[in-house]
Amino acid sequence: MKKDNSSLEQCRVIKGQYASTAEDGNNGHFFIPYHTKFLFCIVSDGGGWEHVSIRVVDKRFKHSWMPDYRALQTVKEFFWNNDECVVQYFPAKADHINDHPKVLHLWKPTEQEFPMPPKEFV
Repeated sequence: MKKDNSSLEQCRVIKGQYASTAEDGNNGHFFIPYHTKFLFCIVSDGGGWEHVSIRVVDKRFKHSWMPDYRALQTVKEFFWNNDECVVQYFPAKADHINDHPKVLHLWKPTEQEFPMPPKEFV
């Protein structure tokens, strides 16, 4: 994840139930402007993983939508550097936990490198 991300602090939730501060690093809840809506992101970087959960929401948090590819790309560029690879996992059905049906997740391990296919394959 980006180490110096001044945009991060402008989008951090700093009041209420989801509040965090810059002292929490990349951990916290963030509202990233996205067209006429927001990307509501819950971010953590513990346990050997960097993780962002993403949901598209309206200003009042009354409606939400499943993120599309562009939303995932926006979040990837916001939290990670261009030379970092992150993934969206599709776990085995037995391991799948769905606490919110309109949330997608991006992941990156912090203690090992991803195996990558040859560049010409991607």
